[in-house]
Amino acid sequence: LFGFVVHPKALGLKVIAAFTTLTTVVGGSFSIRQLWLQSLPADQVPACGPSLSYMLETFPLLEALEVLLRGNGNCAEVVWTLFGVSIPGWTLLAFIALAGISLWQFFRPYKG
Repeated sequence: LFGFVVHPKALGLKVIAAFTTLTTVVGGSFSIRQLWLQSLPADQVPACGPSLSYMLETFPLLEALEVLLRGNGNCAEVVWTLFGVSIPGWTLLAFIALAGISLWQFFRPYKG
């Protein structure tokens, strides 16, 4: 969206494409972690932690983020599926598609 609004030259487009690829890799890694948590047997799922609002009010931001990334028992629950694929599976597919588009934008030749 930023590239669409600003109309950068070839170098700017490559920078935007590289940044977009990086963010899709980070997002995809979160999706993979969520899929891993959902695949664990019930007895191996991490223990449930406090609510998000409580953590943000009580803990420093980095500590709250660390606790969130470790996961809790609630995040291993599959609440919704479409064609047998849960939400993190669909987001992983979307991140892969966006990474492909970003890489294509990065490597394609630009005119002028």
